[in-house]
Amino acid sequence: MIMATLRMAGLTAALTLAAPAIAAESELPSGMSTKWHVSLDAAGHVMDIAAASKIVPVLMEPLRQQIRQWQFVPGMRDGVPLATETTLVVDVAFAYGVGDEMQVSIVHAATGGNAEFGGRGGVPQYPARSLMRGEQGLAAVKVRYDGDGQILDIGLYEGAPKIPRALGDAAIAAVKHWRLTPEKVGDAGVPGELIVPVCFVSNSAQHKPDCNMRLPGLDRPAQANQALALNSVTGLATSVAGEVL
Repeated sequence: MIMATLRMAGLTAALTLAAPAIAAESELPSGMSTKWHVSLDAAGHVMDIAAASKIVPVLMEPLRQQIRQWQFVPGMRDGVPLATETTLVVDVAFAYGVGDEMQVSIVHAATGGNAEFGGRGGVPQYPARSLMRGEQGLAAVKVRYDGDGQILDIGLYEGAPKIPRALGDAAIAAVKHWRLTPEKVGDAGVPGELIVPVCFVSNSAQHKPDCNMRLPGLDRPAQANQALALNSVTGLATSVAGEVL
């Protein structure tokens, strides 16, 4: 494992400028999820990397440099490793160090296909009757897609907690409009599966549902609207959890 030792003095102030909502220590988020488009050569080295989500500017370059050092296992065809394109999700955690220094560490990293909002139709619509009944919950939508990103099958993830049927149906209807981006091995897209968690929360409810939960069979907590890739054709050669920027 490559252990990075860089700590960025003054990062707290920089984060405050980039995102005023985390200006005070008490308001510092426990972590952040980042997403990247990554191109690998046939040996698993990073050839190109681009942010695929909004990332606090002060973290952008340090994270990019960190990821460029990682060794990946590329996708294969007929037993032969080939250049691969994948989506990389990297979760980081924040903690205060000495003085005004902030420590940023890698919590989890995973590759796979990607899913993103696909226009107005992709925004989940809270069923009016469910609101009246006070129904809430996290709907984990499982999507199976082909190499072109077309949906082959969609439904609720069987391992997730049960939710009212109306909420599940509304989540599925929304995810049908999301844009799916398969991984690529060589010049061909690869079929895959994703889980898209959709959380329904009523503002008037006294008790809110857990929209950040661990689902059986997954190694990363589900977060609302953050796709979780299954059966990726690539991956990291070694664990990077615990690396420090």
